[in-house]
Amino acid sequence: MKKIYLLLLALTAVIMVSCTTEISEKRIASIEVTVRNEAGNPVEILLPDTEYTVDFQATDSGGKVYKSPDYRDFSLFQLHNMELSQQKRRSVLIRTKHENFHPPGEAAFGFRAAVKDNPFPARFYGYQLDWYGHYSMDFSGGDGKDGKNGDDGSDASGSSEDNVKGDDGEDGRDGTDGGDGEGLKLLLMHYNHGGEERLLLYEPDKDQLYISELKAITIDTSGGNGGRGGSGGNGGEGKNCVDEVSGEVIKGGVPGDAGDGGRGGQGGSGGDITLLAKDEYLFDYVQPIYNGGEGGSGGAPGRTLSAGGTPRRWGKQGRSGDDGDDGVLKYDTISEFELRSFFNMISHEGFDPSKVIY
Repeated sequence: MKKIYLLLLALTAVIMVSCTTEISEKRIASIEVTVRNEAGNPVEILLPDTEYTVDFQATDSGGKVYKSPDYRDFSLFQLHNMELSQQKRRSVLIRTKHENFHPPGEAAFGFRAAVKDNPFPARFYGYQLDWYGHYSMDFSGGDGKDGKNGDDGSDASGSSEDNVKGDDGEDGRDGTDGGDGEGLKLLLMHYNHGGEERLLLYEPDKDQLYISELKAITIDTSGGNGGRGGSGGNGGEGKNCVDEVSGEVIKGGVPGDAGDGGRGGQGGSGGDITLLAKDEYLFDYVQPIYNGGEGGSGGAPGRTLSAGGTPRRWGKQGRSGDDGDDGVLKYDTISEFELRSFFNMISHEGFDPSKVIY
């Protein structure tokens, strides 16, 4: 999934924070918002399922500019095909949704923002869909996290007969399992969107509507990969306890036991994909990915050293996780009557059944 960080003055969807700072009491003359992509370049068209950084500044009637003001001064509401992911004092992380259908001429994504407790009117900041850059839809499962490596055991000091054995190395932690991909049922159709022929994809089980150019689009429901098992810690070195006068060895040093490697996480299962269309050629627009995730590799074993510094013995190699099961891909052609029956399920503003192209 693409991640682009969003530095914004805003708050949450419809949340207003009670504490304010000096800008709320100013006479605001203008508010400026600049959305930036991952490279830091300004953009005015956005991609679905993506996080963005937005620079925000307000100017008061005296000409003073407030750059990236405290978000507590603002309210952010009426998010359209977006959601708030995270907020900090001077930054807010917002993510666009998978859904991107919008009436022709209207914004695909946007929000309203205003200075809290200030008469300056709220404004809607709308952004168009990046038609050219939109070529994939990611419903895959997340990868598991790698297990933490076990700590090495401490070396013995040999200062007494009770301190000739090194401490044991810790076992590596297990990797976590990969997430399962999300299953999808998609109805495909051609659609006249403002005079442009587009590909419309409808998910009836979730009542979600997506739109794209007439080009191949990747639908990814693959399972996430399992995390790697952590490596076992090395056993601490033993040290002889020696008589300070005679120099004789009172008790020989013993190395600590080596830690075992952690288990690799299980791969997530791929989500099933069912494609529905009146005409088979519409299936060619979708490039499905529905494989299961790879199991994580087992962690390497720790080792103990002999007095000469060569490995004396090893812990156990961690067991690798199993690969996840692949999803199932199904194609199903439907009649025009069946296609039209789906239209009653589509509740999205701006959808016009008469614009479907047969």
